[in-house]
Amino acid sequence: MNEDNGLRICFNEEAHNDARIKVIDSEFPAAAVASGKPLIFFSGHLANWEMMAIGSYQAGFEGGTVYRPPNNPYVDRWIVAQRSKCGSREQIAKGSGVKRMFTFLRRGLPVYMLVDQKTNEGLAVPFFGRFAMTTPAPAALALKLNATLLPISLRRTKGARFEMAYHPPVQFTPSGDHDRDVLALTTRINDVLEQMIRAEPSQWLWVHRRWPTPKDVATPRVAQALGGAGVRVEREGSSFT
Repeated sequence: MNEDNGLRICFNEEAHNDARIKVIDSEFPAAAVASGKPLIFFSGHLANWEMMAIGSYQAGFEGGTVYRPPNNPYVDRWIVAQRSKCGSREQIAKGSGVKRMFTFLRRGLPVYMLVDQKTNEGLAVPFFGRFAMTTPAPAALALKLNATLLPISLRRTKGARFEMAYHPPVQFTPSGDHDRDVLALTTRINDVLEQMIRAEPSQWLWVHRRWPTPKDVATPRVAQALGGAGVRVEREGSSFT
């Protein structure tokens, strides 16, 4: 039982009525760390997604959290300060934080990412049977650094109490064709994320338009992306990537 900062967390088979977060199957990240490979945790906007970084930090896996800073810098500083009270003190801003992600991973520190958002700056990959604009960043980083991709599912159990479950690492064998491998691994990541959402759809929250409409597809830039090429336009997303 961990009670740092008044946040009660129990691990695996421990039981405690006052626990805010129950962490399940923590042997998966422990084994990933022991392998010596860089480690990328990923999830989606499930339950309270902030629990991914908080629960992992409290479990001993201190790393960097990738997020999109709010437009208001004062709000940004306040959010970062609140996250730092119980979770990672290292917040990596999207877009400008690629070098920091590389630095963290090469130092053996994990990186936390949410990968279900519509970015319109990556690849068109199947998601629930339809093409969805998806970030290739976790796949590209994993392939570049031979990193382990470890999924995390999150669920609200009752009130302000949560379960956070680690899952087995994503299995993937590169072909040697970088572009093809990034696309294939991004597709695999979406498959894993879809499975977690299908297991309990009511836990998933995403209010932005995730899939392109016919009007979107009619535009040259989106049509190009749906053909497999990367495209960069304005971002949509939560404050936590």
